[in-house]
Amino acid sequence: MRRRAGNNEAPINIENPYILLAASIRQMLDTSVSREGHCIYRVPAYLRCKSKDVYTPSVISIGTLHHDNGDLKPMEELKRSYLKKFLHRVDVRLEVYIKKIKDQEEKLRACYADVIEFSSEDFIQIMMVDAAFVIEILLKLCGHRFNPLGVDDHDNISSKSWIINYIMPDMLKLENQVPFCILEDLLELQRIAADANSNITYVIPSMMNLAFEFINMTFSSTSMVQNVGMLGSSSLKVEHFIAFLRLFYLPKDSHIINIGGEVKAVNAPSISELEMAGVKIVWGSSTSLSAIRFVDGILEIPRLLIHNGSELLFRNIVAFEQCHGCPSYVNSYLSILDDFVNAPMDVELLVRKGIFINMLSDHNEVSTLINDLGKGVVISDFYFGSVREELDRYLKSPWIKWKSTLKRHFFNSPWATKQMIPFIIILMLTIIQMVYSTIK
Repeated sequence: MRRRAGNNEAPINIENPYILLAASIRQMLDTSVSREGHCIYRVPAYLRCKSKDVYTPSVISIGTLHHDNGDLKPMEELKRSYLKKFLHRVDVRLEVYIKKIKDQEEKLRACYADVIEFSSEDFIQIMMVDAAFVIEILLKLCGHRFNPLGVDDHDNISSKSWIINYIMPDMLKLENQVPFCILEDLLELQRIAADANSNITYVIPSMMNLAFEFINMTFSSTSMVQNVGMLGSSSLKVEHFIAFLRLFYLPKDSHIINIGGEVKAVNAPSISELEMAGVKIVWGSSTSLSAIRFVDGILEIPRLLIHNGSELLFRNIVAFEQCHGCPSYVNSYLSILDDFVNAPMDVELLVRKGIFINMLSDHNEVSTLINDLGKGVVISDFYFGSVREELDRYLKSPWIKWKSTLKRHFFNSPWATKQMIPFIIILMLTIIQMVYSTIK
């Protein structure tokens, strides 16, 4: 039975009360946002609860997710002053930049996993101001490595140390990003204009080279800066600054990429247990942190600098891998590192071997940090399965187990070793006497 509706209303079937609800659900599905193109995420609660401060900006907002945060509004004037510097560098009209953003507005909006409520004009303004600010900050910090680019150091930011200590940490947070492609496009407009102007004698670097120089300057003590072969690849895709940082932790050699294995309940032994079992632990010369190898009783681990920014850096890269669904290289690296480090004595051993460069207060702080980084993280594609399997197979060898037990119980200290000397002498004399008696 149908009840007649008005002229502009669809007929209502009163015998089926679920039609209206079904129509509402269909409309919801039609208007839901596709995940395609997402790369900037709000960190999920199961990760955020571990350490909120490393995900939420405290000084300045970049992008849309925290733009309405009232606590960050005082820095908007600073960002606008940096936009003026950006616009004055070369003769490119503001309208040209706006058109560049407008032409890809849909793509830029899709980069954010959250639904963006800003109007088109507001969104374009946020992209313009924040992208120019990021570019100017990088030019201020490391533009001198290319040429004097005319960046005035006498501005509202009193020193570069202020930028590094307060602004850069916020720029390295997953929720506080603008798409890398718009940084490239806006800077490229300036590069083209500079090349066409014979009066401009300095070189404006590409965004990729500028970002790399920042990494080189900030992390110059680590092996990650040497992993630069990928930067020449035309197929290289960088979603944002966190994704760019992640590149330096990926396997450099193609054969390393396929070393994955399933995630097993059993973990690898600690680094102290491995040394006790006779495993030779050495600093690996590879430039990739993912290049952990175990061959013929030798465990190679690349060098790692641990500093005050390590937690922020690793947690945001981990969050990106968890949200984006990309291969879990960094998650896997931190997982096996968590296996190796169970106590401060493990950190001490890795420092002594030259594998860890510890710039924190003590070894206990490093041990706690490494053990906390993997909590709550889900890894579906573990990339050091073969390393765990080789270590497990090696330690199950009867000779290795016997040697490890002997070393642990009788040679774990100089006093224990001295106590064993008389027993060893008596054992040797007994064997010699038995051999002599047999021969006689």
